[in-house]
Amino acid sequence: MSKTEDLEMESDAMMKNEPSDNGTPAPKNTQFWVVLILVIIVVFMFLILVFFTILQFIHYGNLTEEQALLKNSVRSLSSLLEDLEETVNNFILRQENATSQQETLSIEQIGLFSQLEDLDSTLKLGKTRTDKLSRNLTYLEWGIRPLSNDTQWISGSVGKLEEGIWKAHGLSTPLCETNWVHYGLSCYYKSRKAESWEDARKECKYNRSDLVVINGYDEMNFIHHFSGMELTWIGLAEYNRTWKWVDNTSYEITPMYWLYRRIYTSNSDTKGIGDCAFLVDGHSWHQTNCFHQFMYICENKRIFL
Repeated sequence: MSKTEDLEMESDAMMKNEPSDNGTPAPKNTQFWVVLILVIIVVFMFLILVFFTILQFIHYGNLTEEQALLKNSVRSLSSLLEDLEETVNNFILRQENATSQQETLSIEQIGLFSQLEDLDSTLKLGKTRTDKLSRNLTYLEWGIRPLSNDTQWISGSVGKLEEGIWKAHGLSTPLCETNWVHYGLSCYYKSRKAESWEDARKECKYNRSDLVVINGYDEMNFIHHFSGMELTWIGLAEYNRTWKWVDNTSYEITPMYWLYRRIYTSNSDTKGIGDCAFLVDGHSWHQTNCFHQFMYICENKRIFL
């Protein structure tokens, strides 16, 4: 028989054993209720046990998941630790390389300091030699100036001698070609048409001469009369902002006859020829652009000192 049928039979028996009208209780009814309460308590405890068991399973599942996550975290930390260890090793290697390079640079720096000291010594020696050469050049210029003055004096003397020849025989002399005039140590030719400075020089070179170089007062006086008071090119030009004679005669040792004793540097290309010098009224110099067209005087040196 099932428990349900037992309970129904007990219930019927209890009903049959209800107290009589005189109020006497039936003992079997009390026993039934005790058993029922015990059964309910057992069932309740069973349910509680099942509930806690389910909670344990759920908690175990969560622990398993957390354990898996923890393992993954441990793996990640291990990988990071390996990367960090590799980074530290690379840093140590780089530090060792840097130390080695620093030592090499220190050695090279010592070598450079030694080279700089040698270079400084060489520069000092070169400066000493340059100062010595400068002094020698100054002495040489001092020696050239008297020689230049002597040359100018000889040229002037010969020129004065030529004045007597002109008066006796005219301007033509056996020392110069036709249309050339002999004065001092040179023959001179005055052009019959105006040219630019460069073209004038080409014409002079074509006639085995060059533009006139004025070496002294007597020659300047001769050129003054020979030019006929016209604007006339002479063999003086500005190269790279430095004035030079066409025959390389030093500009610093020859007399200067600039107009108002004033000369300026042109604004032309510093790598080429700048302004050129010409006679003003035959007795002073002035400067202008070399492309202007003026008359010119060629000089052919017959005797070189």
